[in-house]
Amino acid sequence: MSNEKSKISNIEWGLMIGVALLFDGVQFFLDVVLIGLIVNRLISIWAWLTFYLWLKIKGVKNFRGWLAIGGIAEIIPVIAALPFWTGVIIVIMIKNKTKEILPKAMAGLEAKAI
Repeated sequence: MSNEKSKISNIEWGLMIGVALLFDGVQFFLDVVLIGLIVNRLISIWAWLTFYLWLKIKGVKNFRGWLAIGGIAEIIPVIAALPFWTGVIIVIMIKNKTKEILPKAMAGLEAKAI
């Protein structure tokens, strides 16, 4: 495992989750007023592109599968009302933070064992 520090700060993760909540909130509102069936497809494409570029620029790896899951889930009408973009970004954040914290924790356990 690599010990490289994440290029995304906790503040930026918070901003990313906020943007995901905004996308999900707008999509939910448009579903309620019954114009979301068409417009939400465009919002989902925009959300996917936003997060893809954001994560790619920041050097986060292995996120494409999760974004694909979010994009596919947002196409299905009933499931699209759930906050999938927010969930996907939180999962990517947890995976990224785990890769950063786990080696330090393992090193601490090894030091105690010796």
